[in-house]
Amino acid sequence: MSPAPPTQQKTAGLAATTTVSQSQSFLGVTPPISMNASTPEELKRTEELVQTLRARNLFESEEEGQLREVVLGKLDKMVKQFVYQISLKRGLPDAIARDAGGKIFTFGSFRLGVHNPGSDIDTLCVVPRHVQREDFFELMHQMLLEREEATDITPVADAYVPVIKMKFSGLSIDFVFARLALPSVPAGLDLADNNVLKNLDERCVRSLNGSRVTDEILRLVPNVEAFRVALRCVKLWAKHRAIYSNVVGFLGGVAWAMLVARVCQLYPNACAGAVLSRFFRIMSWPQPVLLKPIEDGPLQVRVWNPKAVMTSEFKRAAEVVDRVMVGSAEWGELFARHDFFHRYKHYLQVIASSDSDERQRAWEGLVEARLRHLVMKLELVEHLVLAHPFIKGFRKVHKCASDEEAFSVANGVPPPAKAKNGDTADPATMREVYTTTFYIGLCVESRPAGASGPRKLDLSWPTFDFIKQIQSSDLYDEAVMAIVIKNTKKSQLPLDVFEGEEPRSRLKRPKSSANKNKTPPQPTEQPAKKIKSGDGEVRAASVDSMAASTPPLAGESAVSTPGVPMETTSTEVATPATKGSDTDMDTPMTESAPAPVAADAATVDMADVESVQAPADAVEASAATPATTPPSATPVASPFGDQAATESTTEQPSAEATSAPETPVVATLPQSTLAPVKKKKLDIKLKLAGSS
Repeated sequence: MSPAPPTQQKTAGLAATTTVSQSQSFLGVTPPISMNASTPEELKRTEELVQTLRARNLFESEEEGQLREVVLGKLDKMVKQFVYQISLKRGLPDAIARDAGGKIFTFGSFRLGVHNPGSDIDTLCVVPRHVQREDFFELMHQMLLEREEATDITPVADAYVPVIKMKFSGLSIDFVFARLALPSVPAGLDLADNNVLKNLDERCVRSLNGSRVTDEILRLVPNVEAFRVALRCVKLWAKHRAIYSNVVGFLGGVAWAMLVARVCQLYPNACAGAVLSRFFRIMSWPQPVLLKPIEDGPLQVRVWNPKAVMTSEFKRAAEVVDRVMVGSAEWGELFARHDFFHRYKHYLQVIASSDSDERQRAWEGLVEARLRHLVMKLELVEHLVLAHPFIKGFRKVHKCASDEEAFSVANGVPPPAKAKNGDTADPATMREVYTTTFYIGLCVESRPAGASGPRKLDLSWPTFDFIKQIQSSDLYDEAVMAIVIKNTKKSQLPLDVFEGEEPRSRLKRPKSSANKNKTPPQPTEQPAKKIKSGDGEVRAASVDSMAASTPPLAGESAVSTPGVPMETTSTEVATPATKGSDTDMDTPMTESAPAPVAADAATVDMADVESVQAPADAVEASAATPATTPPSATPVASPFGDQAATESTTEQPSAEATSAPETPVVATLPQSTLAPVKKKKLDIKLKLAGSS
């Protein structure tokens, strides 16, 4: 028996309730938890929620809605014309070719009715059986190129779900393709009919799946209006709290929609505000939502589990919403910006770079899609409690005046100050380098009570294995693409990741009243610094004297190993700690400058270079790394061309610098001939902050 249509009662501001009789059949796999209608207080909170969403510009204007309808109408006509031309090409009579049809469907947030202004439209092109996927990526692609409204057209034929990405009249469109086993596509085609899936290949089934699932969700919720308001709120919350991304392992739009729809089924007569208050409590259950118990198979298949991150966010949201419903808090508190770039003391930067916008779009997409594999491997490292990926990358376009600058930018080193000040450069030598940086927060376990001695944090295997996996892709072109993995501290993060927010780690600390009468330490009396090497221990009389008097190290020649990624190590320059950083104010710290050397991947055992007096729960990690190169420049091959670029050590930063340069862990560049340099292995005592 199919469920009877619910009666919808709309209140002001899109809040809605539904009255469902107990005699009616229920929606979902279990009966509802409560059939109670919303209280006047819950309706009031729902109206306040809608006002908050409107104030945040989450509802598109009438003009934009009309533009979307116009664009979809044009695409539908293009699909019918596309099918007609292919039908004639296959030798079909003109009358049959005109009746072959072709139709578009929408899915995703637009079909659910929860799209924001400027959001994309997921569009499905459905064609009859004599039209092939190759035709879509050839003729349809050509038809789009001939349209003035279509820009930024990027076909991705080998994707898991083949798609043409583009902008049409300024609107972002994801255009996917599905070929049915039918001689024609009727105007009244219903994709909910399971018979349309007969005799289809997997990629066509996956393309149809988006539209079928979206329509099914709308059919299975008792109150569509309350569902839409609640889902808008959940999506906004998830994005602001940085847990909205199925690519890196969190939940995507369809998953969030299914969770909200399930809560709507359990409380069919609840308004949007009441649904939200139940949503965060139900989804905070200690056990995941399961259809059957998890079984362990014969193979140890490991996947990254975002449960730890998401559980804490659900708990916070539940507490906020509880206070909102009793009137002691406002909805805006729920959407407070995430603290990802303040939460951890240590981060990994994964930098993908290339020489053109088109290549960069494909290259960054590949790296982002594989990022969860790196996260999974990192969590196997001893003493590493959590590897937390951020949900998006940060893209930049760098104008480089020379090959040397292009090389540095590709390795994550910002251009020199003169390039930022707008100094003139020869346009003939200017070149663009496109970079996209992804971040992974690292949480290191606290030292157990009574434990002593150093602990090893070796990130070489996860990073090199990930780079090898990325470079094995057919998309990778070593002549124009590069990938770099670096570690950085919270105080060294670039300002663009904070998106206009003031970094907490760089704010000046208020002076303690207990220290007002103390005499400030003299610069010449810095604490001594130890470096342990294979030849014994060397104690510097002071930080400044060590930095000034340390000579270049000599040793055996390094020979480049074919097939082994190159490594960028660091030149240690001990300087006083930066004021306002997360280290002690009067404690010397280590800053570094990149210096490319050739090394075997097995010798890389760097986790961080932070020689500071760590707190009681700090972790010490020892590592064997190649020695740094002499201050003279070392010629290496540029990652984006045949000309040679020169990479040299940077000069010692001053104590007044606002933040320390970033410390490379591994820099993997396109393979090239590298001039031998002198190196010597050091056994450096490293310290990482404990619990983040």
